[in-house]
Formats: sequence, structure tokens, C-alpha cells
Amino acid sequence: MPLRIITSAGAQYDIDHPDMIMVGVRYLVVGTASASNPTIFEKTSMISVGHVSAIENLPIPTPAEPTDNGK
Repeated sequence: MPLRIITSAGAQYDIDHPDMIMVGVRYLVVGTASASNPTIFEKTSMISVGHVSAIENLPIPTPAEPTDNGK
């Protein structure tokens, strides 16, 4: 579900978890994730729905392949 919201002012908000966004009739509330826990926000930003100019899907991160061969 990762996505990026781009506003008419050019600000970008990346959302990696569904708990980091709340959608209302006139505003979006976007949480900025905590460094220690990506499902808990440290701060929030309120964005007017009228100022959302684009929503982009972000690539879903995939786990890195192991680089060693077993032990």
C-alpha cells in the first residue's frame, strides 16, 4: 500500500502504513513515522483535499536476498 501524496505546493508525503493516514471530507491527516516504530507517528500534517495534486503508488520493498550460502 505504500503511496506518495503530492500537494499543489510541491510537498510530498510518503505513506508506508495505513495507520499513518486519516482521510476526512476536507482534509487528510498524515502521520510522520517514528524512527523506532514505523506504525506510530511522531508528528502530523493536515493537508486540504483541494491541494492534493497527485497520488502515486510507491514500489513495495522486498526483502534482500541472502548474500552468503548458508552458514
